Amino acid sequence: MRHKWVFDASPLIVLGKADLLSTISPLAETWIIPESVVKEVSQKTDVDSLLNKLSENSRVEHQSVAIEPLVANWNLGDGESEVITLAVENSKYGVNFKFTFNRFFRFGS
Repeated sequence: MRHKWVFDASPLIVLGKADLLSTISPLAETWIIPESVVKEVSQKTDVDSLLNKLSENSRVEHQSVAIEPLVANWNLGDGESEVITLAVENSKYGVNFKFTFNRFFRFGS
């Protein structure tokens, strides 16, 4: 089991809406939430209530992240870029991340 997991915004929001954050809370010693993810989630819902549920059985850390230049070239959002940077820099971290191909490929017209 990985002891530290990094959360992206979409899984945090979806698991919060499904009321599953308390359930997954004990699956890690520490949940790492990049600052850009906190900012993105706070624009859509009450981030503090989500993080409180996630911290019921483990620790939650907010981290400021300097985005890797290679990752910055991918033109992702700040939250996704910070999550990927943390994963690249810390290979022992698990990542809870939803990646959508529509950022790179256009389907239809």
